[in-house]
Amino acid sequence: MLKSLASRHAVLLSGLRITICIFSQGSGGRSAFASSHGVRIQTSRASSVAPRYGHRGLNALQPLIYACKRGIPMRKLLRGVCIIMPIVANTAPAQPAAPPKPVELNTVLMETTFQVSGPHVKIAGATSTGTGFVVGKPSPQGDFSYFVLVTAAHVFEDVAGDIATITTREKQPDDSYKTELRRIHLRENGKNIYVRHPSVDVAAIYVGLPSGYKNVTMVGDGLLASEADLIRFEIHPGDELLCLGYPLGGAGPYGFPILRSGKIASFPLTPTKQHSNWLFDFRVFPGNSGGPVYLVDRGRMYDNTTHLGETLQMVIGLVTQQIIVDKGTTTEKDLNLGVVIPATFICETMDMLAAVPPPSTFAQ
Repeated sequence: MLKSLASRHAVLLSGLRITICIFSQGSGGRSAFASSHGVRIQTSRASSVAPRYGHRGLNALQPLIYACKRGIPMRKLLRGVCIIMPIVANTAPAQPAAPPKPVELNTVLMETTFQVSGPHVKIAGATSTGTGFVVGKPSPQGDFSYFVLVTAAHVFEDVAGDIATITTREKQPDDSYKTELRRIHLRENGKNIYVRHPSVDVAAIYVGLPSGYKNVTMVGDGLLASEADLIRFEIHPGDELLCLGYPLGGAGPYGFPILRSGKIASFPLTPTKQHSNWLFDFRVFPGNSGGPVYLVDRGRMYDNTTHLGETLQMVIGLVTQQIIVDKGTTTEKDLNLGVVIPATFICETMDMLAAVPPPSTFAQ
């Protein structure tokens, strides 16, 4: 009867044992967990003793007590509260439910980032490569989520014809991985199926994935950093960010992406409408385009407080290009800087998709 149960907490209060069922509810009542496809969508940004909540969905892990202290209206937090039974004074206190295992964003994105390939539109006989990562988009009913591949728009534009491929991986009983080239229908009769943001280099398309991905944790749209998140958590120049991609088409074992890191190297960052790209201090190569750029920060300081025991995790944006200059030189110089487009534009691009995928999404 009850779907999308996100967390369950037991507390003692005024002699009553109160079991509180908190349901994650995104904007428009969208569920943060996928059920009918068996896909778990991670939406919370912070895993900590004092959890935080974000703009596109409530953090499913925050206890009622924390909410009360913050003065958050209950109608925004609870879909169901059940008072189970009085507790006799001499009865041993109930054991609290074991907390859910924290989601580790590095691994989540490793498993859901793919190399995108296809015949090059400009160079005959050459292959165009880029990077894309999958984000869960809730269905209209909110009871499951569709797979959406997000990348830099030029990654799709550089592919000639209607078909691109991604390399998927399915874990086997012996802990090895089976790889498979999976077709993505970018166009139908030359007309784009994917959507492109009107002002920045971001694109998105529904994709079908092998059945092995039904139990793989995916990033939900609640982990895409909003402008409010950037301000709230005081994201600033010098912050260390991580990035996944396929530089020059290179890959790790079984086609997993390569992880690199660097620092935010420009200012200001907000408002994102005016500052739609930032500099990122790391070496970018062709093939990195479209890769997720994200933050994993433990014990971060914001609100003039060091939040010990808290892990802040969110996707900050995606890689779009490298910076090369030729001023005052006879040859081009690579400045070892990448350009990142903030995640607010990823959200806007995903919102441009139709409510349900076209039939071509699942064709192979």
